[in-house]
Amino acid sequence: MRFARSKRGLRLKTVDSCFQDLKESRLVEETFTVDEVSEVLSGLQAVVHSEVESELINTAYTNVLLLRQLFSQAEKWYLKLQTDISELENRELLEQVAEFEKAEFTSSNKKPIVDITKPKLVPLNESGTTELLNKEILRLQEENEKLKSRLKTIEIQATNALDKKSKLEQALQDLQLDQGNQKDFIKAQDLSDLENTVAALKSEFQKTLNDKMENQKSLEENLATAKHDLLRVREQLSMAEKELEKKFQQTAAYRNMKEILTKKNDQIKDLRKRLAKFYIKMLKKQMIKGSFLVPYVVMLFVEGMPLLYLELAVGQRMRQGSIGAWRTISPYFSGVGVASVVVSFFLSTYYNIINAWGFWYLFHSFQDPLPWSVCPLNGNHTGYDEECEQASSTQYFWYRKTLNISPSIQENGGVQWQPALCLTLAWLMVYLCILRGTESTGKVAYFTALLPYCVLTIYLVRGLTLHGATNGLVYMFTPKMEQLANPKAWINAATQIFFSLGLGFGSLIAFASYNEPSNNCQKHAVLVSLVNSSTSIFASIVTFAIYGFKATFNYESCLNKVILLLTNSFDLEDGFLTASNLEQVKDYLASTNPSKYSQVFPLIQNCSLESELDTAVQGTGLAFIVYTEAIKNMEVSQLWSVLYFFMLLMLGMGSMLGNTAAILTPLTDSKLISSHLPKEAISGLVCLINCAIGMVFTTEAGNYWFDIFNDYAATLSLLLIVLVETVAVCYVYGLRRFENDLQAMTGRALHWYWKAMWACVSPLLIVVLFVFYLSDYILTGTLQYQAWDATQGQLVTKDYPTYALAVIGLLVASSTMCIPLVALGTFIMHRLKRGDTAPVA
Repeated sequence: MRFARSKRGLRLKTVDSCFQDLKESRLVEETFTVDEVSEVLSGLQAVVHSEVESELINTAYTNVLLLRQLFSQAEKWYLKLQTDISELENRELLEQVAEFEKAEFTSSNKKPIVDITKPKLVPLNESGTTELLNKEILRLQEENEKLKSRLKTIEIQATNALDKKSKLEQALQDLQLDQGNQKDFIKAQDLSDLENTVAALKSEFQKTLNDKMENQKSLEENLATAKHDLLRVREQLSMAEKELEKKFQQTAAYRNMKEILTKKNDQIKDLRKRLAKFYIKMLKKQMIKGSFLVPYVVMLFVEGMPLLYLELAVGQRMRQGSIGAWRTISPYFSGVGVASVVVSFFLSTYYNIINAWGFWYLFHSFQDPLPWSVCPLNGNHTGYDEECEQASSTQYFWYRKTLNISPSIQENGGVQWQPALCLTLAWLMVYLCILRGTESTGKVAYFTALLPYCVLTIYLVRGLTLHGATNGLVYMFTPKMEQLANPKAWINAATQIFFSLGLGFGSLIAFASYNEPSNNCQKHAVLVSLVNSSTSIFASIVTFAIYGFKATFNYESCLNKVILLLTNSFDLEDGFLTASNLEQVKDYLASTNPSKYSQVFPLIQNCSLESELDTAVQGTGLAFIVYTEAIKNMEVSQLWSVLYFFMLLMLGMGSMLGNTAAILTPLTDSKLISSHLPKEAISGLVCLINCAIGMVFTTEAGNYWFDIFNDYAATLSLLLIVLVETVAVCYVYGLRRFENDLQAMTGRALHWYWKAMWACVSPLLIVVLFVFYLSDYILTGTLQYQAWDATQGQLVTKDYPTYALAVIGLLVASSTMCIPLVALGTFIMHRLKRGDTAPVA
């Protein structure tokens, strides 16, 4: 019975679990399908039937076992009772007979003793003995009758139990028969229902088939009729066209039209011939071997190296800052030095915000996991932030957490305290490095210049071991001759040379003014140029190795998403679809199941390694988005992040030392300023003014203003400054005179290569680049910028507002107009002095 109860409990638990699973699986949906209801009812019916059968069988079987036990116990009691009765009867009779014989024997041999105190019993006679035996026999018979009546009662109970057992067995058989009949009835009923359903479906199918046959016959008849009608109409149309053609040929319009068409055909043939020739030329251009670094190398030897030598020689010869050096060459060219100081001031103002961002990322690099590696949760904690899901975790951290960027440049917002604090820290570091003046910055430059080489070497070893690094290197060194035909490539190469070597900023003249007069500045110019370009190529190899890893990772992730989508949509076997057979399987699915493939097709991403590599970015996007995207996928990402941003800070600080030196040297050379303020105060004021203006870049629209300064504050101005420098040295001061000065200083004659570059090649190339630069902006029309759209999670193109265009014009004019304005002012001052001295003469 305990086993039956436990089994019944398990079955009931099974039923409850079935209902619970059904509730949980349909917890979101509010309705059930017919198949689900029928499946649940059939399962429940089977469980209930089995439960009832097992309960009845177990109950009947238990009752039978109990009756059998009672019957066997009654039989044992009956047999034991008979044995006890027979033993008792025999024992009592024997005892009484023995006592009687003993009493008779003692009475016949001994005389009775008269006792006064104790009266003696009267001896028994024969009748007394018989009476005693009869009484005992009666008593035993009465007990025997009692035992017999008790035994009859037990027998009646046993027969009743046997009757109940037989009745229960009969009830069990009847129940089993009823269940069998019920099952047969249910099966028969189900079979009849199925037969009726099949018959109904068969009749409906036959009816539908007959209707379709009739419709097909009617359609065929209609089609044949339509064909005959169409042929008849075609014949009529052909006859009408012939008649119209005959009539039209007789008119003058036909002849004119024929002449026009003939001329057009001749023009088309001529165009085809030209296109064929042009196509052949394009094929020849594409077959020319070239290098990705051609514009950079050409600009290095034509612009970078000669102009670097020119500025170092001018600074070493004149022994002054940029303003004083060009004033010594000619008072009319003092504006060149002023323009260099203005450009350096603009560059220092916006460039140090990069160091502030570097501090921000460096502080967050000690977190685990990195904050830009995962998207944050939304306000309800029910999913990821919508903007982060639209873009990526690295873009979200850059645009939302770091910049907190506004949708457009019109929405400036207020100064944000976190970037402002980092910017203040960056300017404090710069001030500590230049505290003792320009002479002390050289010691700091040793550390800021050598540490990045160590970090780049570590990154090179790590980058070359990353998966997909070779893809980035192959992409870097793959010939792309179409870049040579693009003027922007040459402008960008020249700008890169100017920025990397520091041409036109005045910092080279400032540093060279502290050299010894006999210093071999030619050797330093060649060495610095080659080391600088080698470093740029070395850094490019590291960058493209990591960029290849990032592009390969994104490409493989895209492929995995497409494979998972197709596998789930078309129920493909796991592992069947791979990257190698993806295109063939897509073509096969599109041809075999076009309707379903057309539904899935909009969700399929276009995965291409070439397109991932083509999406290369530069500037802040490369430093703070692409690199962080690659770093987060590396092992021990915190270590690589700390190394990278520490290196970025050292590079930024090294650049800031040169920029501030270009500003401080002319100021300290000025007797008017240096006589009233010490060097520490001048350095502090320069840093304070730059930091105050730089707070503009910490607002919500600060990144847009940063792009304006980065794009327009220096590029055009540097071209003009360097052009005027070469003209001033070669044609105003005199190339032969400058050559003699160099020979007197260093004791070496000037090579013809330097003279050719300074006098002819470099100025002409700068003029060509200057014209291309201006024409590009003229043809572009309204200047535009890239704004961050939080809803789409991507950059969108917008037009600059009017006041932003005014700021751009002011940035360009404030530096370039210094040259003609100072020259004009100098000319006026000379005229006034000459006018004042003329009457005296």
